[in-house]
Amino acid sequence: MKVKPASPRQNVFALVRWGAALLIVAFHCFVLTNHPQAHLFRPADAVHAFFVMSGFFSALAVDRRPRPLGYYAHRARRLVPPYAVVVAACVVAGALLSSWPLDQYIKSAETWRYLLANLSFLNFLQPTLPGVFAEGNHVVTAVNGALWTMKMEVMFALVVPALYAMHQSERLGSLRHFLSLILTVGCFVGATYAERKLVIGFPLHIMKQWVFFYAGFCASLYAERLSEHRRVIITGAIVFFVVAQYVFSLYYVLVPCAMAALLSLLGPCRLPAKTPLLPPITFELYLVHFPIVQILIALLPSLRQHVGLLLLMVLLLSLGVAMMLHKATRMETKMS
Repeated sequence: MKVKPASPRQNVFALVRWGAALLIVAFHCFVLTNHPQAHLFRPADAVHAFFVMSGFFSALAVDRRPRPLGYYAHRARRLVPPYAVVVAACVVAGALLSSWPLDQYIKSAETWRYLLANLSFLNFLQPTLPGVFAEGNHVVTAVNGALWTMKMEVMFALVVPALYAMHQSERLGSLRHFLSLILTVGCFVGATYAERKLVIGFPLHIMKQWVFFYAGFCASLYAERLSEHRRVIITGAIVFFVVAQYVFSLYYVLVPCAMAALLSLLGPCRLPAKTPLLPPITFELYLVHFPIVQILIALLPSLRQHVGLLLLMVLLLSLGVAMMLHKATRMETKMS
């Protein structure tokens, strides 16, 4: 792997991360106020971009740390501290916001299930806290609905060393290319099958996001070869995007390939020197914004009628909290 991205705060990847994060924040402001235009934000595209970049940077991380323990330690240092702080902070904030008496809230099995399930990255097992966001002002009662992607992020991270070993193994010879082809086709078929709702629930989410993660992973491994055919690949990616809008049965084949190829080619490109440095807090922003929206709606129900003002307040508060969270939990790790 020869192509390395520039500084995370000075390349196109930074812009894509921030664009996707802000799109998701705006979508949740609109959807949690039941605004009729919420669908216009297309949050799935932002989530897909995040998983492509996650696969791309996971390949870079395991390339720098071929030993699984080193790679896992690196990923844990990046993901776990801010995530655990947010989960614990939501439990504490819930005690102040809950309609239940404090002693009942603390003793409730639901409170402890929330803490244990979410610290285990299994948000779907217990997304709510007793008496929190249960009033009629809230479209959903989930404390932090954005955490649904974290279980997949962890699952995908766990298999990265094995994937990398398969792609790099000299012992497998040409067999590794065959295995990669089988895995790739399986990803495409599985995601398409799931999207048709023949598979529902958790398996659907896994397959739909895995295909983007794996596309980003492969694009990172073969970034140098892709760069040799830059014009052809960029043209082909644009064609793929257009065709996918009209032939939806090919969406999970064309879009992951196109998105991964474009990001691997354009992502490492440096931004102009005068471009303001973007702080690397998009992960923290993603973690904190949802409960902040819910809290503001709980404290100021009238904001449901003023979604623009709500969005502005959420952005200001979320950016401030994300910056503090990043500084409080930052360790000596490179962005990935």
